[in-house]
Amino acid sequence: MVKMIEFVDVHFSKEKIKKPESLDAILIFTPPYVYTELQPGIAAINAFANHAGIKTKIIDANIGGLEYVLSNSGSWFLSNFINGIRTKKAISFLKEKKSYLPENFEAFKNTKDVIELLSLKASMKSEENFRLRRNTITYIPKYDAQTRQGIIDALEDKKSNLFYEYFDRYLVPQLLELKEETDFKVVGIAITDRKQVIPGFILSSMIKERSQDIKTVIGGNFISRNRDVLIKNDEINKYLFSHVDFMQILEADKAFPRLVKDVSQNRPISSEKTIWYENNKINFNPSKEYLNLDETPTPLFDGLESWTPEPVIAYNFQRGCNYGKCGFCGLMDGYDTFSQRSKDNPSLFQPRHRSYDLIIHDFKNFKSKGYKFINLTDETFFAKDQMIISELLSDNNLHFQWTSYDRIEDGFLDKNLVATIFKGGSFFKQFGVESLSLKSLDSMNKGTDNLNIYQILKNTHDAGIMNHVFLLIGYPEETVEEALSLFPFLEKTKNYVFTVKPAWYKLSRGSPDSFNPEVKGINRLYTEGDLAPNLHFETTKGMSKKTGHAINDILEGWVNRNHILNYVSGTYCYSQRLFAGYKTIIDVAHRIESGEIKRPNPFNPQTPLSNREERALKQVWGDLVGQDFFKISRKYNEGNRNPQLISAYERIREKNITTQYFPAGFKSIDDLVFIAKKISEGIKTELIHKD
Repeated sequence: MVKMIEFVDVHFSKEKIKKPESLDAILIFTPPYVYTELQPGIAAINAFANHAGIKTKIIDANIGGLEYVLSNSGSWFLSNFINGIRTKKAISFLKEKKSYLPENFEAFKNTKDVIELLSLKASMKSEENFRLRRNTITYIPKYDAQTRQGIIDALEDKKSNLFYEYFDRYLVPQLLELKEETDFKVVGIAITDRKQVIPGFILSSMIKERSQDIKTVIGGNFISRNRDVLIKNDEINKYLFSHVDFMQILEADKAFPRLVKDVSQNRPISSEKTIWYENNKINFNPSKEYLNLDETPTPLFDGLESWTPEPVIAYNFQRGCNYGKCGFCGLMDGYDTFSQRSKDNPSLFQPRHRSYDLIIHDFKNFKSKGYKFINLTDETFFAKDQMIISELLSDNNLHFQWTSYDRIEDGFLDKNLVATIFKGGSFFKQFGVESLSLKSLDSMNKGTDNLNIYQILKNTHDAGIMNHVFLLIGYPEETVEEALSLFPFLEKTKNYVFTVKPAWYKLSRGSPDSFNPEVKGINRLYTEGDLAPNLHFETTKGMSKKTGHAINDILEGWVNRNHILNYVSGTYCYSQRLFAGYKTIIDVAHRIESGEIKRPNPFNPQTPLSNREERALKQVWGDLVGQDFFKISRKYNEGNRNPQLISAYERIREKNITTQYFPAGFKSIDDLVFIAKKISEGIKTELIHKD
């Protein structure tokens, strides 16, 4: 009996592949990553390579890999055949414009549920944790991507990786076929995020196993931020370089095409920002040259795909954040100018900005390609720049819808400015609010005071712009009382903020805080993996990390139960919100409020507390009442009526606002919100009296 093949080859992009007559290099975007937009870094390198005379082709292995894994999430042929049909049907639905109409919201949610179920089946089939849920991609590989040893362990057990079959049966054979037809010399593998690390290294290793004539290069933000480890001349790096030929760090726009020329012409490696193994040692060509953004061509996104009705391109006209001083932020460490930071200069950077004329030139090129939707992924887009660019877009009859990352700037108090940027295409703004504590904002070096935050959020909302807010819990020296001020803020703004993302503080590698942590009461533990993006630490001032995590959990619980706009918006993954839009999301929210559409757990006000939330409430209550009362109340609630204990119990209870109302602890999230309001009112009163 012939054994049936137990995988289904369902790839929606296979027929689109055009095979050029000749190629110099292939660029691959690795799985798994966000599936709703075309990525900026690989598009920028693609354009610069073409500008330098290097013929390149992008393969979106992220989309291909995700589709393959979902389609082949069954355990035998028939289940894979059915799952392949379900995957194709679900993704086709996400690519239909009509799917984003208000009347199709429940069908959209159900489609996302199908994708989540298929991802869970894929996870159960493998030894790895994989889940596509709402706007989140979870992928925890079998081996630790935060250590070089974890990567080595994964390389020695390739077949256990979730994406191995996709590489083995589809992607690598496609590369070998292209090699025969075009004789390219180099494959560049992009690793932006930690989730892509192990699949990226495994792919490189598999290519090298099957062709001695293809050189592999791994680069991207994750590699860049770990440059100090990866340039070490040690045995573990030497082993890694038996699975990859080169690594490139920081902004490789010029470095990649130079490396391709070095390899193609069989000459010594002259390309800067390149790490490689030769003559029994790790070699590194550093560079302090900063790319002039006015010398870069318009990014080329050809080959990248998304699960959206039309492509949404991600575009940078800066490199890094042009404010660049926030103590907590390590994202910028992957850019050239930010990489020069040190203990003596922890906030060093050089602002870089593409000229307005060339930005408009790029938008004209995007228009000629048929692009209408853009995610401006620079970490901050100043209000003054938004005003200028919006006016230029209108003057040039360029009609786009764009998202941006923003600071709480007083410029947004000007309703004329807000109306102008809305007319210019501003559609979704992501504000770095972080905290309502002036002390914490000052300690972060945030450069904002958030005093006008309510009016700014309302102005943008009233103009027809969707708002998102980032919140940061547990910044060093922040007290539990200061952190709780976020609860009344969220309650007050829930009707004009569309999405909320609370996160607890992490000591990020390459952030200003990481260079001199002791200044802010941070004690480094040095127990993290050698490639970990976040460094292990303890705080010596303010609330504990445990309490910060607890407040974050409760915030998420409150948002899930009470923030209807967040529930609706979060059903659409990132750039999918551009196709749903402001009016649809408002419409669906009203239908939920009227009872026409039901919310499932955990997005329902009646959702019972989880065990995790109960522990979190207990942790925060304990911090608010103090250890003395916590111990005394335990004895009191056990029936101890010793006169001295009762006296101490009553004395503390009279002085502490939490013990006055909730001497036995919080029974619900609403209890904590009640106290948060009382504490916030008290803080405001104190500030008024101080003034």
